[in-house]
Amino acid sequence: MSHSGRHTWRLFCWALCLVFVANRASSQTPQLTTVSDTVFRADGSPAAGTLLISWPAFTAAGGATVAAEARAWLWGQTEA
Repeated sequence: MSHSGRHTWRLFCWALCLVFVANRASSQTPQLTTVSDTVFRADGSPAAGTLLISWPAFTAAGGATVAAEARAWLWGQTEA
């Protein structure tokens, strides 16, 4: 490989690295949504209990794979 060819190859590698780094830096975290409200029973009193949320595994629109998961949250005055 000639001396000028080596410089061209090195410049190409640096440009490729720069494009990769710029692409990774431009990816953003998705915006999150907060849901906040009060849950009431049918008689109008505040409810208490466990909120269960689950989802199956899927592939997001951007191509990212999301694993299946389930979450549970306790809220209010639960009876023991």
